[in-house]
Amino acid sequence: DANHHAFLLPANPDFKSNLVYPLFPTYLGSDYALQIGAQVISETTSIGWFDNNDYLTYTSANFGPTGTTKGIRINYAKSNDGGRVEVRLGLGTEGRLIGEFKPARTMGWGNYITAYFGIEEDVEGTQDITFVGKDTGGVLNLAWFELSDFSERSDVYSRIPVTEYADQSGIRFENVQSTNGDFTIGYYDNGDYVTYANVNFGPAGTTKSIDVSYAKANNGGRVEVMLGGADGTKIAEFSPAHTGGWGNWVEANISLDVDVDGIHDLTFVAKDTGGVLNLEWFQLSA
Repeated sequence: DANHHAFLLPANPDFKSNLVYPLFPTYLGSDYALQIGAQVISETTSIGWFDNNDYLTYTSANFGPTGTTKGIRINYAKSNDGGRVEVRLGLGTEGRLIGEFKPARTMGWGNYITAYFGIEEDVEGTQDITFVGKDTGGVLNLAWFELSDFSERSDVYSRIPVTEYADQSGIRFENVQSTNGDFTIGYYDNGDYVTYANVNFGPAGTTKSIDVSYAKANNGGRVEVMLGGADGTKIAEFSPAHTGGWGNWVEANISLDVDVDGIHDLTFVAKDTGGVLNLEWFQLSA
């Protein structure tokens, strides 16, 4: 059966509210208005048991004028592989699809990271928003989410932690190899990829390379750097060297093969072997 959080409807059908909903509020997982299948985790405000075809609806999300909201920041944990989250407008599971997120394993149901994924940018005004679980049991545990304009990435040379991804296939996040406890990408094998949304390369000639922090305890493998998704335009390639251990982090600079300007999604694709590298962060560079 569906669970509801109570809300009042005006008796007068011509009633117009003067409420102004703020841009980019934070919704806790438990702030839903309607749900099927999921449960609030005991003594928390997080959602668990979010399985295939379960859904969570949150009301009165202010997207602002057209083009204001570009994506969603989502804080989640996951101890298995697989599953998707569909993001739809309106109540229930049949509203307009505006985005999709494929959560990677975080090596524990209590290991929360924050990812950023893009949505269609023509959504405007105050809307109800629904997350729909797809493809598997245990799609994710949800702590909170908020709408975003990606203003954190307006600086051309901002450092982007690997957890702030938009799309992925095959990777996992772990915090056992990092020297400071941050989550890093591991289990990054041939054909796996990870995509980051709204990366600002600046005007033509501004960005000539990409700095990365990585570790590696084997030989072989390449990383192809693509504009857009995994099948996008290749702009660089990197052959990481053995660093002496999966927790021995070094920095490397990857030169771009073409001039890139403006804002793009950026994807790193693993090639040729298992264990291509562990990745901590990346940063565009002059």
